[in-house]
Amino acid sequence: MKNKMTNRLLIFSFCCAMCVGLFSCEKNTDMIVPDPNQLNGPDTTWYNTITYNMSAVSLKHDIQDEFDIDTVSLNGGTGLSFITASELHFSINPGSIITGSGDVYLGNMIAKSMYANSVGKSASMMKQSITNTGHLLSSGGTFFIAFYTLNNEELFIAPNNNISVSYHSDNSGTGMKLFEENQIDLLYSNWQRPADSTQNNISVHSDYHIAHINQTGWVNCSTEDFYNNQQSKISLRLPSNYTNANTIAFLSFHDLTAFINFDADVPSRIFKTGFLPAGRQATVTVISKQGGYYYMSQKNITTSSIATTGGYQVVNLTPVITSFSELKNSLEEL
Repeated sequence: MKNKMTNRLLIFSFCCAMCVGLFSCEKNTDMIVPDPNQLNGPDTTWYNTITYNMSAVSLKHDIQDEFDIDTVSLNGGTGLSFITASELHFSINPGSIITGSGDVYLGNMIAKSMYANSVGKSASMMKQSITNTGHLLSSGGTFFIAFYTLNNEELFIAPNNNISVSYHSDNSGTGMKLFEENQIDLLYSNWQRPADSTQNNISVHSDYHIAHINQTGWVNCSTEDFYNNQQSKISLRLPSNYTNANTIAFLSFHDLTAFINFDADVPSRIFKTGFLPAGRQATVTVISKQGGYYYMSQKNITTSSIATTGGYQVVNLTPVITSFSELKNSLEEL
């Protein structure tokens, strides 16, 4: 009888151990279940049109910094000067701000602004340094401004008026010009010269600039002297699941306050640039969002003059899973 009881206890103990082992295996298996967004494997599809539901658009919104928000008061007959948290100094003449119906606005006003005073900041906001005609820009200051009522109704700068925005800048290169944003699609934009050069211009000083503008939105004050020796073109070689629907790639220069986005060549399924200056140190950055995870890879290169023979300088990269904080820190350090 005693032996039977002992055997039963041994069998019971063995069963308990087996159950514990099975549950442990099941737990480990749960940890490596594929992400539900990729049950059928990685998506390798490229698209002719970028849409709001694509991961690349979500990634763009994720990496963007917050705007400065100031509440100021416009009074009749007096001008207004104020400085934002990012040290943009605004000067607004009386009667310069109007409503959508054209009436002069008085009272409390919300000023939404940002000064992208570094390559990393511009990259986070996806404001590349290139004109709509393909000329590379070296930025002397990129900023955003928009005005609203307390009811969130947009306000505008009155016709035949402008406001002044001054800011610190170490780039006092000759030929500095003022550009306004030209939106290409949901991801990318470039820069174009304003139609009204009398109300939109810039004065350059040794360590600061003063921009005079008659439109709200993104403004860029830059010199485009560097496009004259553009003899390099670069393409990326990435794993097949890094597509224009989930990936953003750009190149930043070490000695210029400039960066450009890689364009998506959909038929060829590659990312590539237009013409760039040759013989310059630069960093290629690839970021991606797939299945709720962030991926990133960076590589330092020297741009070559291979484009003079019609070819592309090929850069191989394999992004790895990266925490969002690491991704943001890498962008800020550009």
